[in-house]
Amino acid sequence: ATQKCTKKNKLLIFCNPDNPTGATYSRDDLQALIPVIREHNIVVLSDEIYGFLEYSGEHHSLAELCPDRTIFSSGLSKWASSGGWRLGFHVFPNELSELCAGLTHAASHTYTSASAPIQYAAAEIYENVPVCIEYSRHCTRIMSAVASFVCSELSSCNLKFVPPCSGYYVYVDFEMMRPCLAKMGITSGDV
Repeated sequence: ATQKCTKKNKLLIFCNPDNPTGATYSRDDLQALIPVIREHNIVVLSDEIYGFLEYSGEHHSLAELCPDRTIFSSGLSKWASSGGWRLGFHVFPNELSELCAGLTHAASHTYTSASAPIQYAAAEIYENVPVCIEYSRHCTRIMSAVASFVCSELSSCNLKFVPPCSGYYVYVDFEMMRPCLAKMGITSGDV
């Protein structure tokens, strides 16, 4: 992809852990990306909203390994089990302060603020981080057990899937079911 892009500045939107597969990247995987990021002058927007939900408890962040080129993005809705309560944030490195200022200016004309209940919830969460981390570890143990069970059941049906390492989802390839579904008149997701 970098060979086809001729622009001076490039942006890679990178999900780690991935959504929807739940796949994660090892420290070595991330280290292997860094020379490419630097060579091609790529800014990375690293969406790590599922990072605290990694089943192993060992999430590796590109922002730690390549801090000068990475904008860290996260929020509360996933790891704090507050779905629908949209409060996200980005952490920009000093090296990208001009980009941060430009985006802040643009956002000030687009967004207002999070609702008061969300702000109060966020304050409570961030004032009680140890309790919230323990809560998210408990939730992650449950999600890991559920994912393990679901993967076992899918395997027993000979379905292909990406075994998740984080998050709520199991990404299933139903291609082998296409002929059977077609016989029932199901040829797309629009039923």
